[in-house]
Amino acid sequence: MDERKNRIEELEKNKVDSQKALDSLCISFGETLLGRLKTDSGGIKDAVDYLAMQKDIEASNTAINETQEKVGKLHRINDKINENQVEKREREDELEVHFRKLGKALMEDTSGSYSDFTASYRIQFDSLVTKVDSLEKRSADLDQNQSGNVFTWIGKNAQSLVNKSFLTRAQENLEQLYEKAGESFFTREVDSNSIAGSIFEENRTSASIAACASQIESAKIRIESLSKDIVSMEDEKREITDSFGVDGSPQKRIASLKNNIAHVKEDLAVLYRRIGAQAALPSMSIESTQESRELIETLRAPEDEQVIEKISQHADIINEYTKKISKLGASIDIDNEMASIDKRRKSIDEKKERIAEIEKQITVLEEGIHDSEKYIEDLRKLL
Repeated sequence: MDERKNRIEELEKNKVDSQKALDSLCISFGETLLGRLKTDSGGIKDAVDYLAMQKDIEASNTAINETQEKVGKLHRINDKINENQVEKREREDELEVHFRKLGKALMEDTSGSYSDFTASYRIQFDSLVTKVDSLEKRSADLDQNQSGNVFTWIGKNAQSLVNKSFLTRAQENLEQLYEKAGESFFTREVDSNSIAGSIFEENRTSASIAACASQIESAKIRIESLSKDIVSMEDEKREITDSFGVDGSPQKRIASLKNNIAHVKEDLAVLYRRIGAQAALPSMSIESTQESRELIETLRAPEDEQVIEKISQHADIINEYTKKISKLGASIDIDNEMASIDKRRKSIDEKKERIAEIEKQITVLEEGIHDSEKYIEDLRKLL
């Protein structure tokens, strides 16, 4: 019994392996046959379905490639935006420096050409310059005079730190004044459309002021160009992101398209297998229809005979495995049924023996009853 069960397991495994090989051959054969289609063959359903699924896969692959190209373009745009933003910040920092240089040149100009402009800043400028000079002198005195005991040194050191803090603040205020004056002057000249006639007219102003103005103009032009480029690229980036769909995720879109391709390929494999089986094993194809048979006839070619023979061989092998498994299974079932019959017969014999024993006991009891009844009758006669 165990040997036959082991044999059945072995045959079942071989049958599964052969079925896989048969399915693979049928799928490959069906794919070859349908690959010869050029049209929908007059609207035959299998041909229409095949062409529709191929078109669906092609469209999904195209969409994946387009999405990946957009992702690459999006990365390049982001890199360029970051690059432009970095340069813009650098140019803006440079612009502040140029404004300070221009403001300083204006405030220190001795020609009097721009006294009408610098007048509004003069009082604050003089005050800050005086303050900076005073604090610088005080700082130098404290740094040079470090003699005395430790307490004196600590006190002077504390004074030096406070003084340097005030000096730094005053210098920052002076730099801010230069920047404000330089930016205000440049803006006024631009608004009055007189850059060419004032800032760059070297017979009217110093070379340093003209140089600062030129650097400012160059930096502002570059900043404006960078800003426009950033805005333009942000718009392009937004358009690309919107094209990815509602969730805006290219990864989800690609995953969805790949899932669709996988499902379509599964459906195609089913179609390939059925067409391949129908073409190679028409007598065994219960799903075969007149329409399918007509389609297959138009697709078959002489070179298919070798594949058809292999498919037939695998089908025969599977049939043999099925027959052997059925025979062994029937043999096991017969033995099981015979064993069951023997068990039932044994049970019947055991029950018959019990019945005979019980009947014997009943006879004894009946005899006892009879004796008792006779004794009662004899006793009644004495009454």
